This record gives sequence, structure tokens and C-alpha cells, in this order.
Amino acid sequence: NNAEDLSNTGSGTASYLEETPFSVADYLGSADPDGSDSTGVFIDCKLKASDETQKSGIYYVFTADETRYNIAPSTAWQHRLYAFYRMDIELEAKTYTPNFTWTKVYDQSLTVDEDGNPVTASQWGLKLGTKDGDNVVTGYLTVKEINDAIDEALGTDGCPETADQILYVDASELYSVVSSGEITLEQLKAQLGANSLFYLPENTTSTLDNFAYKTTSGNFMAGKDIVLTDKKPFYAPYDIQVNSANYAKFNRQVTVDKYGKTDYVSMILPFGLTTDGEGTHTNTTADGCEFTLYQMNGENCLEISQDQVDEGNNYFSTEGLTTQTAFAYESAPANTPFLVDVTKGSEEDGTIFVVAQEGALVKATATMGADYTFAGETGNGTYVGNAISFTNHGGFAGTILDVDGHNQGYYYIGRANKLVCSDNLRADITELKLLPFRTYYTSSKSGAGSNALMQFNIVFGKNGNGDQTGVKSVETVKENGAVYDLQGRRVLNPTKGLYIVNGKKVMVK
Repeated sequence: NNAEDLSNTGSGTASYLEETPFSVADYLGSADPDGSDSTGVFIDCKLKASDETQKSGIYYVFTADETRYNIAPSTAWQHRLYAFYRMDIELEAKTYTPNFTWTKVYDQSLTVDEDGNPVTASQWGLKLGTKDGDNVVTGYLTVKEINDAIDEALGTDGCPETADQILYVDASELYSVVSSGEITLEQLKAQLGANSLFYLPENTTSTLDNFAYKTTSGNFMAGKDIVLTDKKPFYAPYDIQVNSANYAKFNRQVTVDKYGKTDYVSMILPFGLTTDGEGTHTNTTADGCEFTLYQMNGENCLEISQDQVDEGNNYFSTEGLTTQTAFAYESAPANTPFLVDVTKGSEEDGTIFVVAQEGALVKATATMGADYTFAGETGNGTYVGNAISFTNHGGFAGTILDVDGHNQGYYYIGRANKLVCSDNLRADITELKLLPFRTYYTSSKSGAGSNALMQFNIVFGKNGNGDQTGVKSVETVKENGAVYDLQGRRVLNPTKGLYIVNGKKVMVK
């Protein structure tokens, strides 16, 4: 442009800024105003590090318009002569070799195989680094080098047995991850765990799900969506911010009863959810799935005053599970266990439970407890004149609880939307197995009551006064008292009808 010709001294003559767009054609071949031909040329920068005569060169970089005034040591009119900068380039050949650091994030996790059978395995994270000879340096690796080094490490001491035990790959400290043409990042990641995350360095991006790249501030942004698979382990070493146009998603299979009502589920997710202030979240995706999050009352969650019940009667609590409304900004926090009432599924029959949160912040898993779980709310109440409390727990590794002796009092969602006590399990079952993204309650009781709380009917909603109570009826069975039907067969989960308990007929309504 002609900015240097313009004057601000008030000469009285109108002046105008004129700009001429740069074009390669004008630079290389058009005639100059004075009648001479342009002699401008562009050459390719071709250097060869292995050849002493070709590994270095001098090149020039040109700038134009406003930027040149900020960086050039010249006045405006001089700048037309000095608007280029010398760049000395010398290539240095380096051979980087992978330098891997393996971290066992879960000594034991619970997942399912292709046939849906529960299996246990350790789970791992991988941090990528490089060496130049024996020196640890910051370099780059190709995708094939990463893939080959993982294959070589599998099954060796201090490494996972198989690639699907890898829950994250941290490449954020490399200069870059270079495509090799022989294997793509997508193909490499497909060999890892179903919920694995891939953290890329600042100079490498991806538009694939479950990839994140490092920003100039040192944080991580998702390349696209973060998509989590139910029943599979998950671990995130760092937070990941999902772009506002993308989602964090979680898909889960749920069932429906004969009336079309979906089962209640327990759930913990590594990202927060927006709610309507009463615990209800509605997806903004096309599925329109809707569900409400619930937690147990902090006080008076249970009140049982009788030590022994009459035949045909059940205990009833005065208060129970309530919708969460105590969290600021109308949001439910990440890494928090909830009970969930799915009010609208993503399909017409309501069999698919989908969670989708746009612009979510996926939180790191490193803050979990030593048992790989996050503790949630605690509900306090009274049971036969003694204090009793329930604490919610959930995690992403899957949980295996020792129930040998059946006196620990773990509660989990069982059949018919009940919180079932582990005491209901058969005597030969010594472990209670809960898959990733599920929750369970531990219970503690001071004093010794004669009755065990065997299961709770979960009822979400409001009582006649409009208060949130979620009344739960509590079925009780005498400790160590077996239940039999009228034919003398032992019954683990009695429904309606007549039964024999401790030699007496009991009517279950």
C-alpha cells in the first residue's frame, strides 16, 4: 500500500490509501511501471542434512503492509528497500528412538468380554518420550514407531499383556507425532482400550473422537467428541475441554418392563451435566434422551422405630432419595455417583440410555480414592433406635467387593428397581461384582438390631405435601433367617405370597 505517502499535517489536499494485492504472477512476470521486467523469483528450500555441501543455506523472507513497520529497523519510505529478512538454515540429522514410561493405573479392573462375561485385568497408561542415543531429549516419533514399540513391549515385565489394557497414551511432551503412511493414528488407537484417550502435543491435532491436543496454555482440547463405552474401564490423567460444538457422550443399554417403564440405573460419569435445577438433564442431541439424577437425603434418610414386625407388614421410611438441587450453576458435578430415573430413552422402546453434554469438561480421574472409587453423598438415619448411614460410591475401573460372610451390608440396584443388600446373595458367592460406571452404597450401623435391611424399594418423587422425599419401603428379614415357600424350597428373593420364615407363616404384600 501507499501508507508512507499519506500525510497527517493537514496539507489541504485529499489523500487516499491505495492497496495492491500481492500476486505471484505480478511478482514473477509483470512489467514494472518504468518499463523494465520484473526479476523476482521464488526457489524451493531443499536441504539435505547428510550432505555437508547441502545441509545449510541462506534464504529470504518478505513481509508486506502493516506487519513490516512493526519489525523492520527502517522508516516507512526506506522499508520498500529493506522489506526482507535473511534466514540462515542448517539441518542437523537426528535419530530419535521411543522412550516409554508405563504406569499401571488399575491393579485390577472389571470388564466384559465379547460374549458379555465378566473378566478382570490390570489397566495401564503410556507416556511417550524420545532418546537421542543414550540421552533423553524432546523429539518426534512416527505413528509406526509408536505402534511397533508398543507391540515390542507387550507381555514384557512392567508392561500390559495386550494393547486393549492401555487406557491412555500421553504424547503431549513430544515435538510432534508424524504420520508414517503405513499405519494411521485411528488404526493405532483402535487397538487400545475401548475408552482409551490419546493426548497429542501442541503441534499435532486430530479431528477423531477421544483425541485431545495440548494448547499453548498447557491445557487439553478435544479434537472432536469424547465417547465412552459402558462396562469398559476408563482413566483420564488430565482434564479435557470439549469444544462447545461437540459432546461428551455415554451410551448404555437399559431394559424396560412390560408397562414400558425403563429401569432405574446407578451412574457415575467423568464429566458434569447441566440440569434444570431439579436434577433433570435433557440431551440437546437428536435422541432427546431425558433423565433425572437423585441422591439420598443427608438427614432422616431412613427411620425405623420397630425392632420386630408383625406378620404381613413391611417397614416404611419417612424419607428417602431426593433429586439433587444443592449444586451451584444448575449443574451436576463430574466424578459423582448418582441414582438415575430414565424418563425418556433414545429409541421408541426406550431401551437405549444416552448421555450427551455439549461443551463438557472431562475431568481427570487421578483424584479417586485408593479403592478406585469416588465417594458421593452420605444419608443418615435411624434403625431400631440406632444410628445408620449409607454412603454412595462409584468408579470407572469396576468394583469387586468381598462379601464372604454376607455381613458387610453393600447395597446395589437389583431387580425390580430395588436397592438390594449383598446379604441376599447365595452363601457360596463371596464376591459382588459391579461393572465400570456403576455405583453402590456402603452402610454402617451403631448398635445391634435384630433385623437386617435386605432391600429397598426406590420411589422417586414428591409426597402429599409437595416435599421431595422419594419414599422407600424396606423389606426386612430376621438375620440368618432363611425364607422358604410352602413347598419347603428356599427363596432368595421373595415376591408376593405366603412364605415360611423362622417357622412362621409370613404374608408378603
